[in-house]
This record gives sequence, structure tokens and C-alpha cells, in this order.
Amino acid sequence: MKVPLLFTSLIVLLAAIVAGLQQDGITALEKEHRSLVERAIGLGLPVEGLPPSKTVGSTGGTGGAAIATASRSKATAGEFAAELIAMVTKMKEWEERGEEAPPELQREAMALFQRFLELDGEVIAHLIDELRASTEVDAGKKREIIMMSFMAMAQSSPETALNLFVASKDMLDEVPNSAHILQMALASLARADPGRALAWLDLHAGSLPDETAAAARVTAVSAVIAQDPRRGIELALGLDRDALAPLGHQIANLARSRDGKRIVLDALSGELAGPSAPDAAAKGDLLRGGIVEGLAPVLGSQPFGEAAEFLEELALSGAEAAQLATHLAGHGPGLGSPGEWIPWISEHSDPADRSANVQQLVTAWTSADFRSAADWITVQPGGSLREEATHAFAETVAPHEPESAADWAVTLPASDERTTLLHTIHHHWKKSDAAAAAAFANRHGLRDP
Repeated sequence: MKVPLLFTSLIVLLAAIVAGLQQDGITALEKEHRSLVERAIGLGLPVEGLPPSKTVGSTGGTGGAAIATASRSKATAGEFAAELIAMVTKMKEWEERGEEAPPELQREAMALFQRFLELDGEVIAHLIDELRASTEVDAGKKREIIMMSFMAMAQSSPETALNLFVASKDMLDEVPNSAHILQMALASLARADPGRALAWLDLHAGSLPDETAAAARVTAVSAVIAQDPRRGIELALGLDRDALAPLGHQIANLARSRDGKRIVLDALSGELAGPSAPDAAAKGDLLRGGIVEGLAPVLGSQPFGEAAEFLEELALSGAEAAQLATHLAGHGPGLGSPGEWIPWISEHSDPADRSANVQQLVTAWTSADFRSAADWITVQPGGSLREEATHAFAETVAPHEPESAADWAVTLPASDERTTLLHTIHHHWKKSDAAAAAAFANRHGLRDP
């Protein structure tokens, strides 16, 4: 069985890292570095003495302040290209033999790759020119090395990386996850200079696939929201509808702080639905919807009084409040004060969802703390809310305490739902006490189906 080329393994690894971390923001170079070290350990390579990864703005390593002129950059690139091509050739020879390269060569390859991550963006750009002109490396390996170049520059020289992406598009089209690496570079540039990142997109969007350009713009706007939420929310209006929901979640997370709550309130006060924006009403609804969904875990983890005050000022529409109620019910285990949230959820749920929402939340609460749930139900006034909560409580404890569940269930008014619940309790009870279960069935006229 052939041993994969080390560079190929590293490319696959880093592409997977970027794809996996996309939901939480594009990975930083430090994370890449840690993953490379872990990979090196997995390959049995010693990692002592490997240089640390560069951070944005660093001038260390091969391409640091010592690279003073363009000619020096080209010279450095030429030297490194020769070294890199020689290493690829050596590793390929071992690969073709179907044998593992000696540990010394593997250590040398890993150190070379680590030095690659240290190169200055200008040096790497010249290096790519050298590699393109080379006849010693096949097209597949050239693509891999260009991807390494792109990842190396994405943090330390993001704009150079972006320009390299466009210039090398013909070689990157066949590389999996290349679009994700583009977003990594764009996010890095947006963190440093959001306006410059968006200007780059405006200039080059036509040379990118529509889907890639749209995803990249979301990445840039997301970075702006992280730095300047008010400006970022304004920019979100210019995005296509499909992009608004994930940004809505990001905006909702701002409500974890007092200042962030004010920003969210201002964002939803009508500014986003004003007449100045094209299709403003539709976009406002969509963005608002994404925010409402994202608010559920945020508000659910806060003291109820603080969250309720925010919701009162937020003045959600009936449909939006119903949406939030359903999402809050789904976050039952994470709600800090379920007994305070249940009446709010019951009041604001869509009539068709109210019973299911209440029972879902009571079920989660009972599973986590049945005594507190029981105490809360006991003091509730008669009515549909108490009945829904009682039904959920009894059904939840039935497998463990069928006798207690029976005591709760018989307080419910006669109905088909009550009869079904009694059958459920009887089913569990007869497993632990057949005689008591039979007596219970006789009292309530239950017959096995």
C-alpha cells in the first residue's frame, strides 16, 4: 500500500480543518499550527524545535523584515522553490516505491513545510511564479503547493492571498475546499480592514463563481458585525435573502450584553425595514426572523426578568413571538427559569403549537429536576396550562414512578388524552407491580388493546 505524499496529507488535513471550523468562524493560523503539530505526532515525527506559527502582522521567519526589496524577494523565492521542488521529488520517489520515507526525510519535509508557513506574502507570490514555470513538478503537485501558499498567506498577507487566488484560479478550480480557504483570507482581511475587504470583493466578484462570491461577502459582513455591529447590520441589508438567517443568529448573540441588547433593539426598531432599502420589508422580515430564532438560547440563559424586559421593548409581532416561543421550548434544558418561561411560552405560542410547546418544556424540566417541576405545577391555578403541564409531568415520571404518575394523571379531566396517559402508566406499572397495576386498570376501566 502506497504511503501518501506528506504534502498531500497536509493539504487534505488543512482543507478539512477549514471546512470543519467554518460554522464557528474561519480558523486562525495558530489553530492550523497546532493541527500540524498533532499531524506530525501522528506520523511519528519529532516536533521539538519546530518554529511557532506566525500571527497577522508578524515579520519573523524566512520572509520577515530582512526581505527588503523585490529583487531580494525573487531571489529568496527562487532558492526556496528549488528546495521545495527537490523535496517533492524525493518524497515522490518513496511514494512510487510504496515505501515509507525515512524518519530523517520526514522530519526535513515537516520542517520545510513549517518554514513555508513563515514566508512573507511577496516571497510566496514569487515562489508561485517559479513553480508555475517549473517542468520538474506535475500539475497536481503544483496545485497542492499553491494551496499551501494560499493558506500560508491567508493570515499574514490576506490581500496578497486573495489576489493569488484570482490569479491562480485556473489551477485551484479542481482543489476541494478552495472556496473555504478564500473565505479564510477574506475574513482575515475583514478583521484588519472591513472596508478594504468589501472593496476587494466589489472589484473581483465577477471573477468568482456566484456561490463563492456570495459566501465570501457573508464572511466579510460577519467580520464587520463582529467589529462594528451597527455598520455590519446595515451592510447585511445588501445581501441576498439566503445569507440573512446565519447573520441573524450572529446579531442575536449581541444580546448577551447590555450594550448589545441596545444594538439589537435599534436594529429592529424599523431602521432595517425603512423605505430607503430595496425590498426592505422582505429583507427586514427575513433578518428579523433569523434574529428571533437566534435569541432563544441567548435569552433562555439569562434571568427571566431581564429577558422579559428586553422582549417587552423589542415588541415582537404575534408571528415572531410565536416563533420565539417554539424555539424557547426547544431549549428547555438550557432555560434558567423554566417555571417563569412556561407562562410566557403558553401565552405567545401559536394555538396549534401551545400544548406541544408547554409539554416539551415541562418534559425537559421534569427530567432534569422533577421535584421543582412538581412544586411549580402544584401552585398553578386550574386551567389548560396546568393540565398540559400535569400531563407532561405524569408521562415523564411514569416509567420510573408509575404510582406517582397515576396520582397526577387522575387529577386531569376525562378526555381521550387522559385515557391514553392512563394506559401508558398501566403499561409501565405492571412491569414492577402487576397486582397494583391490575387494580389500577380495574378502577379506571382500562383494557389491554
